Amino acid sequence: MADEQLFIKGDTDGEYTEFTPPTFADSIPEDHRENEIFQDVKDVSGLAVKHVTLAGELAEMKSAQPVIPEQYELPTIPEGIQADEQAMTDFTVLARELGLTQESFNKIVDFDLARAERYNTEAEKAHNKAIADGEATLKTRWGGEYETNRELASSGLRKVLGAFDDGKDIEKELAASGFLNIPSVMRLFRKIGVATSEDVFIKKDQPSSDEVPRGPDGKPRLSYPSMEDT
Repeated sequence: MADEQLFIKGDTDGEYTEFTPPTFADSIPEDHRENEIFQDVKDVSGLAVKHVTLAGELAEMKSAQPVIPEQYELPTIPEGIQADEQAMTDFTVLARELGLTQESFNKIVDFDLARAERYNTEAEKAHNKAIADGEATLKTRWGGEYETNRELASSGLRKVLGAFDDGKDIEKELAASGFLNIPSVMRLFRKIGVATSEDVFIKKDQPSSDEVPRGPDGKPRLSYPSMEDT
């Protein structure tokens, strides 16, 4: 049997209008009808399927969210790298604010440690080069007198550091820093070494060492043939 067509009576006698039953879309509030969620929903059954699908997708999204640890595990610090405890604490706080996972945290810390290690290596190379360059400059300047002048400089240094209780420790620190290979510094200490040397140098016009004047301590007042800067 063919579907029966329904009509509704109009406002005037004898006027009838074809009746169109409301669709599922008509039951959706008008301001939500354009929402893409309802575009392919034709009935309540379809709406139920859509709901189940969206609920499953939401659950997957929640399970895929990064896990932020309560406390980050710090990676092993390479030997020779001095960790900045305050910087590490500050970064841990920032990492939590940014929602970093333990894996992301490790990658950033490893990157920074590699950068620090590379910096230390380059700094050590530059330090060693500066020492070698300083020594080469002194050898060129002093020539055959290098060893003698070096000893005079060391003597002058020891005289200065003798005024300190921890003079030997200071000397070790200066040597490790490369300070004692700076040409101008060594020339200065050489002059001090020459000025405080107990050796007696007689000028040509002085007949003998017996005539060298002596101070209150009995040590000779030194007279040097030259104090020129070398």
